[in-house]
Amino acid sequence: MEDADGSNLVPISQLNAAGYPRWSPDSHKIAFEMREASHYGVYVADIAERVPRKLVSNVAEMARPYRSHDGKWIYFRSSATVGHKIYRGPASSLALSAFSGCN
Repeated sequence: MEDADGSNLVPISQLNAAGYPRWSPDSHKIAFEMREASHYGVYVADIAERVPRKLVSNVAEMARPYRSHDGKWIYFRSSATVGHKIYRGPASSLALSAFSGCN
C-alpha cells in the first residue's frame, strides 16, 4: 500500500507468498490470501492501519477471497475436503467463526 500520491510504499503481507487482492467497495480495506506454513489463509488489512488480520473460521485452507458488491460478505475457496467448496462470511467481523457453505 502507499499514500495517495504514490509515496510511502509499505508492504502489507509478511514474507510469505500473497495474492488475489480484493478491495472493499469503500476502498478502505483489502482482502488477500497469504501462504502459511502448509496452507493458505485469508487476511484483511485496513488502509489506515496497514496491519493484516487473519480471518478465523472453522474451515481450513482458506484462499482466493472475493468481496460481495455491497461489501457485506467475503467469499473464499477451500480445498480442505474433496474438491473445492465456496464459503462466505460477514465482512464486518474479523473473527469469522461461523461460515456457512454455499450449496
